[in-house]
Amino acid sequence: AEVVRQLLRFSRRDEPQQIELDPAEMIREATTLSRETLDRRIWFTSHADEDLPPILGDPGQMQQVLLNLIVNARDAVLEKAEQQPGTFEPAIQVSARAQSIEGVPGVVFEVRDNGTGMTDEVRERALDPFFTTKPADRGTGLGLAAVTGIIQRHEGQIRIHTKLGEGTDFGVWLPSRRREDSESPFAEGREEPRWAAQGEAPAVLIVDDEEPLGAIAAAYLRSAGFEALAFTNGDDALAEAGRRRINLAVLDVNMPSPNGWEVLAALRRRDPDLPVIVCSGFADDEDARGRGATAVLAKPYTRAQLVDAVRSALSASAEGASEGR
Repeated sequence: AEVVRQLLRFSRRDEPQQIELDPAEMIREATTLSRETLDRRIWFTSHADEDLPPILGDPGQMQQVLLNLIVNARDAVLEKAEQQPGTFEPAIQVSARAQSIEGVPGVVFEVRDNGTGMTDEVRERALDPFFTTKPADRGTGLGLAAVTGIIQRHEGQIRIHTKLGEGTDFGVWLPSRRREDSESPFAEGREEPRWAAQGEAPAVLIVDDEEPLGAIAAAYLRSAGFEALAFTNGDDALAEAGRRRINLAVLDVNMPSPNGWEVLAALRRRDPDLPVIVCSGFADDEDARGRGATAVLAKPYTRAQLVDAVRSALSASAEGASEGR
């Protein structure tokens, strides 16, 4: 039943926002986040051609596309590094360039790695929902399928060039479009933090097994004046929560054990009033609230959506505490 529910939600995504995006800025943002979180052994480079035309798209979804592809490349090069210890130099390259397809101008984003590569069979199925070559405790296999769904909703195309043992090159083409008076989302949200003038910044615990996604959530919240503590596994997050005061938690659901629901239950046992936001591409709102979640935030989300959700949950918690006095 859960698999059926996920497939249904996967197939009926809301229409993406249509905001004018600068491809070079998208590459810079992905580069900054990736360099902060990738294994230091990985040689990571990025490049965007000059004067690239803008694209129209959903900023959160476009960010998810790039980060998912980078995470996929990371896994491939680190797997090869384990197979060839001391002799292999893992590398990932991210780039953007202009390219027209059948007379339609657009931009190609590429994520290239020198990792394990794929067999023809794996390449043919790589974009299918729930297909994965990773162990059962390493995710559902929805990452690349989610990328495909996002690209299709943006009227784009995705292709895979790969050779077993040599690496993989993912290419994402998106049509170039403009929208008058549209602001770049990467300049979004630099307003004065609402919490900055209220003394000590609230501490937000973030748990997401995908390091880049946790890092971007932390960056969003820090830019809004919060203290953000990001962890890639529930055990480390719970240990931190046991050492200090946490004002709110943001939890990914689909993680290896302990998963998000188990972390939520453990946090609730320690602090029944702790606001907890559950994040997932497939979490059911009613089910999540029944399990004790304060709010549900669908992935992918924008900075504004995350910050607003955190502020709303904290405000509701503060109001509830004052009413109980």
